[in-house]
Amino acid sequence: MDDAAAPRRYLEVAPVFAAAGWIHPEPFVAPTNLSQRSTRSEFVNVTGLVTGETTLGEELALLYSPSAIARSALSAFTSRVWDGSEFVAPV
Repeated sequence: MDDAAAPRRYLEVAPVFAAAGWIHPEPFVAPTNLSQRSTRSEFVNVTGLVTGETTLGEELALLYSPSAIARSALSAFTSRVWDGSEFVAPV
C-alpha cells in the first residue's frame, strides 16, 4: 500500500537571507545539464565589504595565512578593491 505524500510547505529563504546580507549572484544562470546547479542555489554575503576600501587581500587574510595567499593564483590580485559588486583593479 502506497502512502500519500506528506503535505509540504516551503519557506522562501531569499528574503530572510537578504536581511542578513546574503544575496543571489547576478545574473541568474540556469543549469545546462542535470549535474550542474543554477545560481539560484548559491548565496553570496557582501555584508562588511566597503565600496572603494575593502581589498581582496584583506578578505583573503581572514581565511588564509600570508604564505598561502602568496602561493595562490590570487596573489597578483590582492590589491583589488571592492566596487560594490566585485573586486576591481585600483584606480
